[in-house]
Amino acid sequence: MLKIISSVLFLIGTSLAYFFVKYLGIPMYESLFFTPQQCKVISSKVSYDPGDGESGPTYGIDILYSYMVEGKEYQSNKYYIVDSASSGELSKRKIVDNYPPGNEFTCFVNPKDPSQAVVVPGFNLLALLGLLPLSLLFLGIWLFALSNKTPKDASEFEGAAKKVKLVTQSSKVFAPETARKQKAWILFFVALFWNGIVSIFLVFFIKNRLSGSESLALLLFLSIFILVGFILIYSFVHSLLALKNPLIILTLAKYPIVLGDLMRLRVQVQGDATKLEKLSIEIEGKEEAKYRRGTSTYTDTNIFYRKLLKETKNQVEMRMSELTLEIPFDLMHSFSSASNKIIWTLKVRGVIPRWPDISDDYVLDVQPSSGS
Repeated sequence: MLKIISSVLFLIGTSLAYFFVKYLGIPMYESLFFTPQQCKVISSKVSYDPGDGESGPTYGIDILYSYMVEGKEYQSNKYYIVDSASSGELSKRKIVDNYPPGNEFTCFVNPKDPSQAVVVPGFNLLALLGLLPLSLLFLGIWLFALSNKTPKDASEFEGAAKKVKLVTQSSKVFAPETARKQKAWILFFVALFWNGIVSIFLVFFIKNRLSGSESLALLLFLSIFILVGFILIYSFVHSLLALKNPLIILTLAKYPIVLGDLMRLRVQVQGDATKLEKLSIEIEGKEEAKYRRGTSTYTDTNIFYRKLLKETKNQVEMRMSELTLEIPFDLMHSFSSASNKIIWTLKVRGVIPRWPDISDDYVLDVQPSSGS
């Protein structure tokens, strides 16, 4: 799982980094070494593009200037090494007004290609776009390295897995691995979609900000969505780290559960149990009731039963133990309708210092007793 995700992140990061370096990074870097040259403005204006009716008009800086290199005259109209048009005529007009025809100023010429010159060399805010591919690239490399780590307790992991397979058909095994992977995949695509959309608006803001046509108020508005994006990325990374947690395997000797019956619950740890500082298992019964008030729908939740089945800090007990599970016969069995639900859940919690904790929930099928 980690290798697949790390490969996807690495490929996306590499592709984006290639286009960024080729079309933005290298030209900006090389312009730092352009040599200063005396230039003279031939004409200056704000270019105008009416657009296609949907995107609206855009404006650009069009300053045509001439300069001499080794006795030969050249002309250029580059303001930045990477020019772009955007909305906001006023900001471009202010820049153009500083370069009236006939005005002399210092431009910067490419010593390897005198036909290439700029007014403002070097990096600008567009270079910040490079943080996106670099972050994806390094995250992919780090996750790939993490996925190649061999579990400390690999032999015990395999042995415990074989024991689980020997359970009879009437038993039920609850394992968290699939649910953890599903959570990681969901967070990955949600974070990718959200940050992809936000990055589009952020790019437009940076481009317009470079020309002075956007206020910081828009950035303040965008910062809310950017913060949500960082939270999603954090949650995704958190879920990936949780994939390396030990697996707490629960095996019920008889399933589904019948109210009033006494059942054996086996607890096994697959992986490095020494990571766990504390392990607890509890069973919870709750009722969900939906009702309408006007045009709105509300859901009330009431936990009517909760019992701690196990809580230990003992490493030996964590590795393998057997518990007794009994749900009183006079309680409500599992039930689901359009407006009401009775949900029984096994909750597994594991505390791991300086690492994502274990938090796995399993919905149980609880049947009424034969006498009810």
